[in-house]
Amino acid sequence: MNLYNIFGNLYNYSIQKYAHNLGANFLYLPADIIIRKNLADKYKDFKKNQSSLSFLKSRPQLQELYRSSNVTNATISDIYNIEYNQNTLNNCNYKFLNALLFENGFNKISGINIENLKGKKILDVGAGSGELEKFLITQGCNPKDITVTDVSEESCKKISTLEISALVGRLENLNFEQNYFDLIFLSYFIDYDIDQVSTFKATSKILKSGGKIIFEGLLPCEPVLKIKQDKNKFITKGKSLLGDIECIVNFFKQNLNNIFLEGIYLGSRFIHNKNGIVKLDSCFLVFVKR
Repeated sequence: MNLYNIFGNLYNYSIQKYAHNLGANFLYLPADIIIRKNLADKYKDFKKNQSSLSFLKSRPQLQELYRSSNVTNATISDIYNIEYNQNTLNNCNYKFLNALLFENGFNKISGINIENLKGKKILDVGAGSGELEKFLITQGCNPKDITVTDVSEESCKKISTLEISALVGRLENLNFEQNYFDLIFLSYFIDYDIDQVSTFKATSKILKSGGKIIFEGLLPCEPVLKIKQDKNKFITKGKSLLGDIECIVNFFKQNLNNIFLEGIYLGSRFIHNKNGIVKLDSCFLVFVKR
């Protein structure tokens, strides 16, 4: 057993045990030699021509915004519009890299052979800079089968250049057809979601039976916004990684009894914005609708 396996198993033993007790898969992604190598290779390309290592400033800006008296999707959008406001999608300030953006990592996390996605209806909530969409298209997915949402107008404007339907707004306000999507991504925005409960409920309604939700987030997460607004809109507590995983799983179990945990995958997300590159923890939770 290599050092990655030893560290992963020791550090994440309680999460691994929790997953297994629910009959779900668990993987500490750096312990998978192929995924680790693929991510390292992708990172070399990712950091080419990027700024030197620096701390992200956008999230502290968001936290400061949350402490103000008037927090809306529009004010959050303003910050991210700056990140995405460049001439082309490839030149926008904000980019990311995670294990979903190469075939082996995607197949392992999603439990889906990416070749089998052709013809499936896909939704990416919080699509941001569109890295996932560009990857899916290179793997043979038809842009017409992909839909994205984001509260940032600039994000949607850039992604629409890929001939993808890109809608501005919160998921629960976009009136999607129920039981429509085969695969829904919730892409790394839970820590600044102003209504986590509505997001998860809306996701479950528009997912087909047999479909999957792939959640990626920075956990543990205690939204600063919760101090000033209705606590009933929030699911995560921010006490511990396992604690927040349990909060999300229990929310589905108690409120949406047809959504079941399929897997927990722990890894990293690299983010580049106008201030440089930073490595953040990433937790993938995969759910299936039965």
